[in-house]
Amino acid sequence: MAEAWRGGHRLNVEEVLKAHPSLAAQPRTALRLISEELYLRRESGQPAAIEEILGRFPQWRAELELLFACHDLFEVGAEPPDFPEPGQRCGEFELLRELGRGSQGRVFLATQPALSDRTVVIKLTALDVAEHLSLARLQHTGIVPLYLAQDLLERRLRLLCMPFMGGASLAAVLTAMKPIAVAQRTGKTIADALARCHVDAPQAAPLGGPALDFLSHTSYVQAVCWMGACLAEALYYAHQRGLVHFDLKPSNLLLAGDGQPMLLDFHLARGPILPGRNAGEWVGGTREYMPPEQSAALAAVRSGQPVEAVVDARADIFALGVVLHELLGGEGPLVRPPHGPDDLRRLNPQVTQGLADVLSKCSSPDPEARYTDAQALADDLRRELADLPLRGVRNRSPLELWRKWRRRRPHAAFRLVSLSVAFAAVAVAAWFWAGQRIEQSQRALVDGQQLLDRQAYGEAIDRLQQALHDVQRVPTAAALKQTLQDRLDVARRAKLAHELHQFVERLRFLDGPVDNQSLGAAQQACEAFWSARDKLLVADDAAASREARRGDLIDLVVWWLDMQSRLPGAEEPRARERATKLLDEAEAALGPSEVLWHERRLLSGVGPAHADKTDGSRPTDLAKPYQLGRIYLRAGDVERALDEFGRAVRNRPQEFWANYYRGRCAYRLGSFQEALNAFCACVALAPDQAECFYNRALAYAALGQKQEALLDCERALELDPTLAAAAERRDSLRRRTE
Repeated sequence: MAEAWRGGHRLNVEEVLKAHPSLAAQPRTALRLISEELYLRRESGQPAAIEEILGRFPQWRAELELLFACHDLFEVGAEPPDFPEPGQRCGEFELLRELGRGSQGRVFLATQPALSDRTVVIKLTALDVAEHLSLARLQHTGIVPLYLAQDLLERRLRLLCMPFMGGASLAAVLTAMKPIAVAQRTGKTIADALARCHVDAPQAAPLGGPALDFLSHTSYVQAVCWMGACLAEALYYAHQRGLVHFDLKPSNLLLAGDGQPMLLDFHLARGPILPGRNAGEWVGGTREYMPPEQSAALAAVRSGQPVEAVVDARADIFALGVVLHELLGGEGPLVRPPHGPDDLRRLNPQVTQGLADVLSKCSSPDPEARYTDAQALADDLRRELADLPLRGVRNRSPLELWRKWRRRRPHAAFRLVSLSVAFAAVAVAAWFWAGQRIEQSQRALVDGQQLLDRQAYGEAIDRLQQALHDVQRVPTAAALKQTLQDRLDVARRAKLAHELHQFVERLRFLDGPVDNQSLGAAQQACEAFWSARDKLLVADDAAASREARRGDLIDLVVWWLDMQSRLPGAEEPRARERATKLLDEAEAALGPSEVLWHERRLLSGVGPAHADKTDGSRPTDLAKPYQLGRIYLRAGDVERALDEFGRAVRNRPQEFWANYYRGRCAYRLGSFQEALNAFCACVALAPDQAECFYNRALAYAALGQKQEALLDCERALELDPTLAAAAERRDSLRRRTE
């Protein structure tokens, strides 16, 4: 094998075993061959993932895991990671106890003394594991977020800090429910099992919350439908950001202490695998939960062959269908060929025909026969919860449709008889008309909420407006009309808040010189949004939404003042009066703010105060380092701004704008390597933003790396052909190269 590698042929263990079949019956010899291949791969600079080796040789999994536990057998020229033990300190965290371990790392319950001993979860992996880059892109209520990623070079470990959500994995909950037959389970069975499995910890919130209350007072089938819908929506969010989980199973699903189901463990997540291409070093997944196309892709990876069929988000839909089937059927993962819908109903008579068809569609061996995306699956699960006809599968049971209609309108039959007796045919027709309008509007209300959850605000507004119009003349639908109107108001505010946030995000790129025409157009937009501020700060909205909108409005005011200061005549008394009036309005509408306090100091010519100095007039809601950095940058103190942006990045490495302005400041100060590092982080966090590539091109060019700079300019122009600065820089680099 070594001789073949030296000659350029990457001979693998499978080829050797095929040439010498008798060796397959000698595990010790086979393990030595595997060890030799690992040495040769690492000597030639090829990484070798543990999960890949385990997937290639499942018959020796136990022996290989034992060998991998002794890292020194497989590490060439490097020491193995130094994992700490419970009771020790790791970085700034005190490890309390180990929650689990696998081939990729270990998970601990810990406290963070620097932040009031808050309880967190610490995941420790090898330095070559890039799970943090996937988690940094995901901020969703159904996905456990990432607080911090830190490399512990002295231990050769990467530390991931995540919030402690309490609760337990779905695998643990399934085990706790196993003694109870599925036909006898209720939603309270899930809640009770969660209570038995709950991981207790210092300062942890007790079990409880609206989600757990819902589980405790609903049927088992409804509880599973709701959990499946939440997980499908979280998957759709990840899929929209280019990530497929690829290892969905009960042990990677969390039922938090408040009852919220959440996705865990994105260490195998990556983009879809396209046919006709080599999947490289990617390998992973759990065979019992993966679809046929993913199994075929793994076989192609093992043999070094290109993948024949696309493996995309529908692989996660298959795995989620298997998990839901396991929950409802009371059996382990599906065996192939998958159970049909009738098999599931025999296992659990509580499952409706429609729901069984939904899960059968999810677990179809043919990807084309599954749901096109996870949101479509979530929509059908929520329609099943609301007793509405399903959209992704054929409603093939008339009796079931009738029962759903009766549950939606429990008094409909009695009213129908009464009206037919009292008013005969005319009254019956009127009832059917009103009932049809009400039912259509109820469906539109569900659709509008789903569109609102997907942030399709324009479509949600149109759907709710049409529904309100349709039911307007129905005299018995007063409550429905009010609900529709309330949802319509929420959708309009959400659309306005989304547009404000998008506009403020675009303003942040206006850091350099801008022509007066563009400044004038931006000012008009600022004035329009500011005039609508009362609509954005409604007291009935959730506190988190109001605070996010308040933050965007503060940023709007700061950028508006910045643009006003760039216009001709900015120092004239009338211009200063307008700026002062704007600050007065902002403080009246938004309350005390340290950012606005600094802006008033800048306007008065005093300049921003030091971050570590106190002042009796200074508000107590301290600004974030990023906001202070922006203030110092406006005041022309680039060095102090760079310090604040650096502090913001250390606190939250995944904060895009802190990285972006850190790069801008470093570039202006001539620290080109620091600027390059910052813009590399920006490209990872926002790969669809042309400005990230353009600014990285500037840093590359300043460091003399002209070819890399030229490639980044071309990528920036692919994303935004109107970015004139990138075109000019590209042409200049080409002339120099020629």
